Amino acid sequence: LCVFKAQGYEAASVEELTAAAGLSRSSFYAAFGSKRGALIAALESYLEAGAASLEAAAVTQPSATEAVRAVVHEMFAADVARSGCFVVDMSAELGARDAEAAGMINDSIARKARFLADLATPLVGEAAAEGRARAALALYLGAGAMRKAGAPVTDVDALRSEACRLLGVD
Repeated sequence: LCVFKAQGYEAASVEELTAAAGLSRSSFYAAFGSKRGALIAALESYLEAGAASLEAAAVTQPSATEAVRAVVHEMFAADVARSGCFVVDMSAELGARDAEAAGMINDSIARKARFLADLATPLVGEAAAEGRARAALALYLGAGAMRKAGAPVTDVDALRSEACRLLGVD
């Protein structure tokens, strides 16, 4: 993942991927089948870990307000605040050319939107929750793109605050 995140899919070499994974070339191909197979495995792992971290952040909270606040913080803090978003990177690089990767990303975004809408419903009402959840996710993805382009963390923090506000948390 770290090689793809740092360099993108096209620029990453199999040599760099094997070195980062600590695998021989033959073990790499046995495990993943191809460079693209390694990307799909990395993307799947990244998306699942992200979903699990959001669910864990919500479960430990005593109220809907605290759950929304914790989940939004986790979304933005996970990697956006540090270096940009891998999902944004892969969407930009592969989205139009790789239906499987695009489908995985779109499914993950839809899953997050449903999760956020469910959390926000007690705070903003059922009618508004879905649209506000999608808007909060758009802010998150936009923050990832901005951070990748070098925007300061303070800009990301402002978008995080706006996402909280949209989801009913002041």
